[in-house]
Amino acid sequence: MASPKSAAAKETAQSDTERREVAPGSEISDLAVLIAGMNKVMSHLQSAVNSANASIHITDWLLLRSLAEENNLPMAQAARRIGVTRQRVHQQIESLKGAKLIEVESAEGKGKTISISKAGRELVQATENELKKALASAEGTMPTKELNGARRVIMRLGKAIISKPQPAQDEGSE
Repeated sequence: MASPKSAAAKETAQSDTERREVAPGSEISDLAVLIAGMNKVMSHLQSAVNSANASIHITDWLLLRSLAEENNLPMAQAARRIGVTRQRVHQQIESLKGAKLIEVESAEGKGKTISISKAGRELVQATENELKKALASAEGTMPTKELNGARRVIMRLGKAIISKPQPAQDEGSE
């Protein structure tokens, strides 16, 4: 049986560890490190998009990829899927439509739906081939268990931020 003195020392050591784990501001520091890491990933993703001879932004690729998975998406649903505003999707649509990567149709009573063109599908495939090459070269340095854990954290963080009520906008400001 452990002595009361060693049990108290163990308890103090455990509470010190718990305090360090939840020290004020440590969540923000961890978030800053996560964002910095994600920024590096986004930069590399943008390089892969550029390597596929695409003069589009990574969010444009995300929209095209969403359309490749499920065509004829309403604008609002497309915006939710890629985590941007409807206004941003509208801007993307104009750009991608001009590049003949998507087609826009007006559905009666449903607003506009977006479809990917053959050129858009080819661009998504070329970009994904570049991304597969990048991932293959990094294989072994990114354990699946850690990637899945990071994905879960990012998804929870995204849901927490998105579900936070947004301040009301004046009708005249849109």
